[in-house]
Amino acid sequence: MAKSKSPTPETASDTAKPSGLSKKVRLIGTAVLGLAVMSAGGTYFAMSGAEASEVAEAAPASSEIPVPMPVAPVASAVPVQADDYKIVSIFGDEAILMTGTNLVRVKVGSTAPGLGVITAVEATPDGGGSVVATQATLRAL
Repeated sequence: MAKSKSPTPETASDTAKPSGLSKKVRLIGTAVLGLAVMSAGGTYFAMSGAEASEVAEAAPASSEIPVPMPVAPVASAVPVQADDYKIVSIFGDEAILMTGTNLVRVKVGSTAPGLGVITAVEATPDGGGSVVATQATLRAL
């Protein structure tokens, strides 16, 4: 009866799957997720039982959500100027604008700090557009 040879260290390393790469990818992914949670204040994804019940009680009884939903005003430390805005998206007569870390939804007739009253929102066929206000005009290239 012939003895079977156990693989030598050289042949074992040649036939083994390279698992080091997947461990590195998982480690990097975990680190990125951890940084994302920490940059969001650390409690972005967590909600205690008391907070969850308060949210459930504050929710409207009907399945309809009123549009637009009321939100608290955002106060900035420095007054916003027209140069601070960037156009994120234009759809119909509405636009999403970005100022620093805030997103602002504007439409014709609404007022935005540093821009004044929005008089026109125009989309162009090339994907750009403009937001015209009483104090400034924004253009997406």
